[in-house]
Amino acid sequence: TIEDILSRRLQTQVYLHGLSYTPKQARQLIIHGHIAINGKKVRVPSYMVKKSEESAIQYVPSSPFTDEMHPMRPKAEQRTEIKPEVKEMEVKEGA
Repeated sequence: TIEDILSRRLQTQVYLHGLSYTPKQARQLIIHGHIAINGKKVRVPSYMVKKSEESAIQYVPSSPFTDEMHPMRPKAEQRTEIKPEVKEMEVKEGA
């Protein structure tokens, strides 16, 4: 489904793994070269992350975001490894 495809995007995975506060911030981190997969910098937010690559998403070692005290980095206690998915419920209007 479309949701499955969108959830595989690097931008979504960075957010879901708690490396950013928002999907928009995740996009900025990727474009500005702060995110790596298997140690290789990836600058394409639409990159399709393979299941085998999920655990290898991290900050680039030279990025200032590797510092736990960076003010724009989510704190460990504010994030979970994988955020739970929120599913929207269909609302049916009465007659």
